[in-house]
This record gives sequence, C-alpha cells and structure tokens, in this order.
Amino acid sequence: MIPSKVLTMNRHRPFRRLLLLALLLTSGGLVPAAQAQDALEEARAAFRNGEIDQAITLLVGLTQDPAIDKETKAEVYTVLGRAYVAKRRADEAKQAMAKLLELEPPLIELDPVRETPQLMRAYYEARYELCGSYTVDPRCGQDDGPRVKTLAVADFTNAATVDHETYDPLRQGIASLLVGQLNAGVDLKVVERERIQWLLDELELQRNAAVVDQSTAVRVGRLLGATHVIFGTFYVQKRFLSRKMVLQARIVDVETGEILRSESVTGKPGDVYGLAEDLGLKMAQAINVTLANVADDPVRRFTKSLDAMMAYARGEAFLERGAYREAREKFLEALSYDPQFTLARIKADSVEPMLLASSN
Repeated sequence: MIPSKVLTMNRHRPFRRLLLLALLLTSGGLVPAAQAQDALEEARAAFRNGEIDQAITLLVGLTQDPAIDKETKAEVYTVLGRAYVAKRRADEAKQAMAKLLELEPPLIELDPVRETPQLMRAYYEARYELCGSYTVDPRCGQDDGPRVKTLAVADFTNAATVDHETYDPLRQGIASLLVGQLNAGVDLKVVERERIQWLLDELELQRNAAVVDQSTAVRVGRLLGATHVIFGTFYVQKRFLSRKMVLQARIVDVETGEILRSESVTGKPGDVYGLAEDLGLKMAQAINVTLANVADDPVRRFTKSLDAMMAYARGEAFLERGAYREAREKFLEALSYDPQFTLARIKADSVEPMLLASSN
C-alpha cells in the first residue's frame, strides 16, 4: 500500500509544475536561485517518471536564465541531454552537450557508467566539434606540456572453438573488466570503451566488427591521443571432459607501434574474472603502473560470476543499439546471478526513464 503522504505529494506535483512553468514563462527566465533549484528538481522528477516533455519544458526555461550559477546550469544541460535522448532527438541532445561544454573551464566529463551510450555519443561529437580532433586530452592536443599516461582497451576477439556464440559477449565483458581494474592505476587515464566503440563506428575503422587487429588498435590509439593500447583474444577449447580458457593480450606503444609485452593466462571459463585480473596486472606492470585495490569501490568492482558477466555484456550490446527494454532485462538477469553487481543495478536504473517515456 502506498503511504498517504506519498499520494498527496504526487497529487500536488502537477500543480507545482504548472506554477514553476508559469514562473519561468512570465519572468523572462530570471528566477530566484531557490526556485531555480526547485524547477531543476521537478525536471529531474519528471524525467525519472518518464514525463519527458514536461522535463524538457522546465529545463529549456532554466537554460534561458543568465542568473543561474555554472554548476547548476551544467546539471540542467546534462539532464536536458538525457531527456532529448529519451525522445530519440539526437541532434538536440548534441546541441545540449555543446552548450554544456561552453561552460568550461573547469573540464566537464560525463560518467559512461551512469549515462547511456547515446548521450555519450552526443557528448563525444560535441567534444570533437569543439576540439577539431578525437583526442581525449582536455587541452585538445594544443599544449606541449607533459602528457598523462593514457591507455585504451579494445574489445577482445572471440576465438572460442566450442559454443562460440555463447561466449561472444565476453568480447565486451573482458574489456569492461580490464577497464574497471586499470582505472585504479596511479597516474593513469583509461579511455572508456564507449569512446573507443564510438570512434570505430564513426570512422568505420574495423573491416570485421568482431576483430580489432594491431594496426586498427594503433590507429585508434593515435586518434585518441593514447600512449598505449591493449588488444587481445580469448580462446575456449575442449579439454577431455572439461573446458580450458586462454586469455591473450598485447600492449602496444602507440607512438612507435612496438609491442611492449605479450602475455597469456590459462584456466577454466568460470575463472574468467581471476584470469582477467591476472592479465590486467601484467599489462599494468608493462607500463610501470601501480594498481590500487578496487575491492572497496562497489562501482569499479566487477562481478566474478561468468553468467552475470555475460548477461551484463549482452545488456551493454542492447543498450548501444538503443534496445532499452532488452538491455534492462539483461542487466536484471545479471543481478539475479550476482545481487552485489552494482554496475548492473546502475545500468538497469539508467534505462528506466526511457521505458517509462515509451509507455506514456
């Protein structure tokens, strides 16, 4: 049973929104700071409830208020971008991201863990138009100062000789696991895999969508301004009555194209988490990077369950295609295998407004 207090708040919410809309429309965009925060919170609530048109109206009104501070306006444009994505209005989402970037400095970066791939693409496109390059360097490659050690991790190639299709989600899953682990590197910036996939799609760099070879990895690394790139392959083979898994990876110096180290680890498919963790440690050692412990960070901590990992990776693939319902189902499936898998919970929650919007 829903508490009467909640029912009362929900009954009053539409009237409250009408008052805020009237204030925005009649004040020429100038509203007191407290009321601006109220309008932003109402817009967030409308977005969460799938009332996207109301959210957009409130947010557009707030963008026209020159008195709002930078931090609040950045949040307004971020939520506005999400709302346009929910309405599948990609051009307007990119315009919202361009306005967001006009607020720099300081540097504004979106979190790909909490944002949809569609909003991240709008952000990357706006960033590219601002910089004129694909570099992840916030200085747009214009500063000759010291470079931060930057690492890109490509999706792995599936070379399983048994149940090839079953294991295919691990192409993304292993890469995501390594990104989470290597993000704990001291003095190391790791490029999010969403940006790499966007660049591969944008420039049609892959002849085979399921394979990232050395030349492609190096070219992607150079375009991104990365100093190093990891690419690899996983194998699953029959071994008597059991199965053997092998993870192979190479780390390349982008400037020279030289392979700095090639490593492999072997075990059972169910041990993929430990295998990838061992491989990531070896890759970090190859570029003299120390990894902090991610055990206490629930967001960076990846699942150790093979079934949860594969369900999560399938969810990511659906999410990249904008198939929100199927994506959410897979994220919830991942949670059924591992209830402590925080990433899957965050992803499932992030697509909820999209589903509510389609049903309203």
